[in-house]
Amino acid sequence: MFANFAKLLPVVAVATCNEIPSITHEIKNEPPPAISQLLKNIEHNRESKIQTPGLKRRTTSIGRLAHLTSTESNPSIVSFFITLSSPPSATGLSSSSFSETFASRILTSPRYSRFASTLSADSQTFTEKDVEETLKSLVTNTIPPTSRLETARIIESMIYAPLPKSKSGEPYLWSARVSTGEVSASSPGPGFNSKTASDAIQSGRTEESYIFFKASHILGDGVSLGNVLIDLSDEAPELNQKIKDVVKKRRRGGKKKSVMQKLVRAFKKLTWFIFGCFKFFEHQFFLTLENNRNPFDSIIRSAKPQNRTLSWTTSPIPLTTLKKICGFYNCTVNDLFVTCVSLAVKRQLRELKGGKDVGGKIGVVIPVHLQGGVLLEGQSIGNRIGAVNASVDVSSSSRTTSLANGKTSLQVLKTTPAPLISYLMAKMITLPIVPTFVARMGLKFGIGGSCVAISNVRGPESKLHIDGRTVENVVGFVPPPPGVPIGVVVQSYNGGVCLSVNGDGRCVPDGDKFLGWVLQELAGYVEEVNLTIIEE
Repeated sequence: MFANFAKLLPVVAVATCNEIPSITHEIKNEPPPAISQLLKNIEHNRESKIQTPGLKRRTTSIGRLAHLTSTESNPSIVSFFITLSSPPSATGLSSSSFSETFASRILTSPRYSRFASTLSADSQTFTEKDVEETLKSLVTNTIPPTSRLETARIIESMIYAPLPKSKSGEPYLWSARVSTGEVSASSPGPGFNSKTASDAIQSGRTEESYIFFKASHILGDGVSLGNVLIDLSDEAPELNQKIKDVVKKRRRGGKKKSVMQKLVRAFKKLTWFIFGCFKFFEHQFFLTLENNRNPFDSIIRSAKPQNRTLSWTTSPIPLTTLKKICGFYNCTVNDLFVTCVSLAVKRQLRELKGGKDVGGKIGVVIPVHLQGGVLLEGQSIGNRIGAVNASVDVSSSSRTTSLANGKTSLQVLKTTPAPLISYLMAKMITLPIVPTFVARMGLKFGIGGSCVAISNVRGPESKLHIDGRTVENVVGFVPPPPGVPIGVVVQSYNGGVCLSVNGDGRCVPDGDKFLGWVLQELAGYVEEVNLTIIEE
């Protein structure tokens, strides 16, 4: 069983970020896998001449639900920033050059036509606007940040700032800020770590640029908006063609089934869906009874509102390392990070309550894209997501037991159509004839007392470029639903995984410390794997 782990050795740092203590153990890395499955985010070739169907101008049900339930403390805004380095022959990215690229590669594409639209007063429809007016209103310059704190404040100000409005007074749905500075190996910017900064300088890439981007959830979900990065990149035509080829091959693959075989398969799916519905509602009912109150509620009620605490890693955790950990424990990457984050929440609660031990269970909500992040040809961006709730038992002092509990808690995601059911329920409670308070009550029931939302976003396996500039890092921040104080993003890019946290300042006073706890828990699993191998 342990033959596959003969090469695993304790070496240095699984992951670190500029202000988070390093982890001192790691499973030995192997070269990242070739591009194969991680680029399933999009099935659209910008060079294709195929006629696409007209865009539906109505907002999606999930988008309306997010818009109707958005609050001042939990605005439904998806945000991220991109770090780029420029070759010697190019200067840093300017707002004007970004506008030109964005217009030619995004706004001219039928799937992104909502980007040149505003939202109607009733939040039911989009209204198309002039592209030139849109870009002038939404793309601006900002001073390049020199620290993580400055970057966090830029992102926070974007999240809470009102959306820009058109000349007619209707709100736009996104905005971007662009900044440029110099790469520094001694004091790397907030999107670099010392290694990537040194590599960039040695390669002659001495200019750094940042793109700060935000978009309303009514425009699209985080996974759909992540496709913007793919289509902005210089590699988009090649990558999209590879994805189209894979999709076509899968559709053509396999033997043709007879009518009877198709009927049997359809009956099995229907049976699975019906019984899955019963299992899902039973799970949700008992989960609501068990976690009917967020463990941070008393803290939120007794403390004054605070700024959001944002933190992120700049050193990626190798995917090969994570896969070996998961292979050892027979779990998924989702199982692993849900458990690590839950254990970090336990430590945060213990600190806030003066060292009093916090046992019991941690409620977690997990957004799930219904198409695995794939936008089929002819589709526009939107909100094709459901959600799954889990309750992770963190009372045990054994990491192995905690991970087993986390894995068990996510079985509803793997054995029932939970994401689809939650998606359909959201459609029902956001119908125009349904009062707004029903949507808010439905969301509260759906959250089930969860105190953390964890989004798992898959990105490209290799580095991308925008106008010849290298994309060094991509950091996204999930907007936690109202009532959920903490949001965590697990995002892969270029063969590694980076983490981010977006927390209510009353519940997470120090985002770097919280993220450090997540990494320490991950390091604990690495140590257990290494100790077992040594003993063997």
